[in-house]
Amino acid sequence: MKTPKTSFLFLLTCLTLITVACKKDTPKDDDKIIQVLPELTHEGKHTFGCKVNGEVWVARSGGGINGQRKLYAHYDAEDGEFYFVAHKQIYDENILESINLIQLKDVYGTGLYSFSISAFDGTPILCFFDAHENRTCRGYYHDSLHKSELNITFYDTINRIISGTFELDITNFDCEDSIMHITDGRFDVRYN
Repeated sequence: MKTPKTSFLFLLTCLTLITVACKKDTPKDDDKIIQVLPELTHEGKHTFGCKVNGEVWVARSGGGINGQRKLYAHYDAEDGEFYFVAHKQIYDENILESINLIQLKDVYGTGLYSFSISAFDGTPILCFFDAHENRTCRGYYHDSLHKSELNITFYDTINRIISGTFELDITNFDCEDSIMHITDGRFDVRYN
């Protein structure tokens, strides 16, 4: 006959073995695997990708309690304000970067637009930011002298989906690498 102490020890041993056998892996970001841009879609798949100086850059969330949302999109149909912010967060590689693409007014359907270069108060708009200083320059801004193209290819206000492509050059003349080239950009978002 088993005593309560023996049953308790047996149960404790089983729980310990299960805990060790089911050791939860550290969350890993798919970005290490995915080295291709997302497909061009029009379904609100919440995707964002581009090439930054020729290197594939795909929005990724680091997850967890402190993880950034990988993508946030806002559209106001009244004044045509449209912007989105994409984050790339990879804990294992100490990467936290964001790309902010902003068109402050007059987006009312599919077509070609230019990104806004300054906020309503005249402040330059930060387009790229490296929070962990992994690049030679932490921030780059929209400017009027360089390429800035937003092509909205799908616009659905009923399902709140905007999709399209983009390409732009952003600058920081205080840096050695003063121009950052963002090419082959694409997004498919459900906006707030």
